[in-house]
Amino acid sequence: MDPVELIRSLPSSALLLLSVACAPGDLDCADAQCRAEAVETAMAQGPEAVNSELVKLPDVLERIAVISGLVDAHPKDANWLCPQLPRGMSRERCESVAERPHLWGGLDDSLKTAARAGPGPARSTWSATDVPASAVTLSPGSKGRCTTEVDPHACAWGHARQAALLGDLEASTGWCAELIGGGSSPDMWRYECFMMAAEAHVSTWDRVRFEEAMDLCGRAGPFRGRCVSETVSSLARRAPASDVGGSLEWAPQVMRAHDVNEAWADSSLRTEVMDRFWALSTKFSVAKAVGMSGDAMDVLPVAAQPHFRAALSHQVILGATRVPLGLDDAQRLVQVVLDRRIAGQPHEIDAVIDTPVLDLWSEDRAGESHFAAVSYLGESRRTVASDPQTDIRICVLEAAARVSPPWSALLEEGQSDPDERVRWTAVRLVEQLEARRLGTNSAP
Repeated sequence: MDPVELIRSLPSSALLLLSVACAPGDLDCADAQCRAEAVETAMAQGPEAVNSELVKLPDVLERIAVISGLVDAHPKDANWLCPQLPRGMSRERCESVAERPHLWGGLDDSLKTAARAGPGPARSTWSATDVPASAVTLSPGSKGRCTTEVDPHACAWGHARQAALLGDLEASTGWCAELIGGGSSPDMWRYECFMMAAEAHVSTWDRVRFEEAMDLCGRAGPFRGRCVSETVSSLARRAPASDVGGSLEWAPQVMRAHDVNEAWADSSLRTEVMDRFWALSTKFSVAKAVGMSGDAMDVLPVAAQPHFRAALSHQVILGATRVPLGLDDAQRLVQVVLDRRIAGQPHEIDAVIDTPVLDLWSEDRAGESHFAAVSYLGESRRTVASDPQTDIRICVLEAAARVSPPWSALLEEGQSDPDERVRWTAVRLVEQLEARRLGTNSAP
């Protein structure tokens, strides 16, 4: 048996004896606290210095404890710390941290609730202040079942994830409540655990008890907005391909929409959540399609149709073979695809490549809040028109701004369009693209 696996298979009492028996006499430090401080000091010098201190640790248990403490204190460095851990729950938790950049910056949540004159979301992302906290919050460290473990955080995190995957949200909540202390933001790991549990549950159980999963998001502190966004996205990904005809294929997604709506029925955020759900559903649906068509328009609810026009326009413009097109020609091309019907059969998609969408309207600037806003592909915003042809022109402009390189001539043409919303969209997109070209995040 591998030595590490042998050690992991021993009971805790034997491991403690082993750690004492294996302590060498030629270490720079005589006690565990001194050795941990030496490794922490070496962090400032980089991986090589840290590794030179880690090899001085007397046993696997101390190595796990020290590295896990480093992950708590330096989550941004998890990617190179994780390989230093043996296979097990501590390494799994470390690898999860390495894949979640929102943990790397600590508990910073500067976005505040914003109001606007027109309908629709005021920002393209949600902050914690947008999402109400759960009414009942358990006190941290309520039972302390993991306090005697070498890595208490991995213990509680692992049990919480397992309970969420099994559908036991009450147990998952209890385990997350035990996470306390560690690093410069000791509450962060408890908040992250609640978010992780909500995501794990939805990924496995779909819409079942979705409202309870939202309660977990409500416990996620400054990650509340991100938690809601990730869980809604998880459900949206299950939408069928847009070239598959028939209401039967879309029935499960419509039921998911019903459950999402019910979960947010008493919240002022309900309209925004549903808007984001359909924006993402149509984005993933079009991405799954073998052929571009308007089949989904025959079964989608009215609220989802502007989002489908945006998603289809995005794919059509990005895949256009004769480029760049003028605004009228691009509009006609999208309309031809919308009018096409394939009535394809259900098909499996191995993986949908979720390419990030450039956010070119993250929040309102002066004089913009009266324009109606909707989510654009779940990652940005756009304005919307009730007239389908005008709305297609807006969608074409949004897509043209995200082609590489952007279709500058089409965007310039849009600035003289008869419709105010089309003109404003073109002007905004040009300004935002220019700001990014100059190295700023957005135009003032």
